[in-house]
Amino acid sequence: MIVFGVFLVLVSAKACSFRRVKVKKNSNAENREKFEINNENHVLVILHVQKTGGTTFNRKLISGLEGDFCELPSDSIQDKRSNWHHSSCKHPGKNSTWLFSRYTLGWPCGVHPDWTTLKDCARRKLRALDGPSREGRKLFHVTTLRDPIDRFLSEWRHVQRGATWNRQHLLCNSRKNSVTPCYSTEKWTNVSLEEFMACPTNLAYNRQTRMIADLESIGCYNGFASHDMRVPNKALGRHLLESAKRNLENVDFFSILEYQKESQQLFEATFRLKFSDDWEYHKTKTELFKNEVELPRDVIDLIKRDNALDIEFYDFAKELFFKRLSEKRIPLPQE
Repeated sequence: MIVFGVFLVLVSAKACSFRRVKVKKNSNAENREKFEINNENHVLVILHVQKTGGTTFNRKLISGLEGDFCELPSDSIQDKRSNWHHSSCKHPGKNSTWLFSRYTLGWPCGVHPDWTTLKDCARRKLRALDGPSREGRKLFHVTTLRDPIDRFLSEWRHVQRGATWNRQHLLCNSRKNSVTPCYSTEKWTNVSLEEFMACPTNLAYNRQTRMIADLESIGCYNGFASHDMRVPNKALGRHLLESAKRNLENVDFFSILEYQKESQQLFEATFRLKFSDDWEYHKTKTELFKNEVELPRDVIDLIKRDNALDIEFYDFAKELFFKRLSEKRIPLPQE
């Protein structure tokens, strides 16, 4: 077994501790308007958080639903990633789209738009795409979540291989925002885990919480002291968590990467659509990496500390996810 070298990491001066927000006992899920794929006023909007399985989820919606509600490009070869782009998902018999996503519309709100960006941008882009706003257009938001430690390490390894999201707009209050970059080169290829963790403005920190919270309520990215995404300020951390949790409760559906079978069952029960194949959970590259490389305990502890918001948010998400399973009479997973 390879031992990952111990190193020093720049960290927050104090560990963060945040108040836990409980899932509400009373649910309004049954009172929500039901998605109808034949209703041209209904649109599924994917909030795609990086490295949570969102790409696979998007593809399943395009090619996995019974009924063939989408069309891949005519020259498409499905095992080639680029050929998924420009897929067409129109309401049956209509010329309007029912799926607002990267593969159907090509990042119309910028790369990986968050909740704050989408609430301002999605309707505007749909008006431009499908004509004047239809009376009563209803957007159904869906997203994917993942264990925050695995997600953080997965993003590091993705960036290490040369991935970049420089085209991410970080729209807030109808303006593009920016944070102090972690590197001066075009890409951060071959970045070590030490370097990745040492940058306090790294957007990988607490990404799930931040992307689902309402950032306008804190003054957008200027609300983060020194653009520190580890959020050492406890009051700010509580505010972000409460905002993200409220928004998640209002999201029409979210899946959890570690619970693929149950996520499929919940989607089918929520939207009354069926998939032709079963969703299966396979060990991710990050899990395989962790099996091969022994990260020091103190490194894992630092990752947990500086992603404290995401860890609590993920715990809340699991609790809410299990609650929704119970409401739909779907058996809970055996831990």
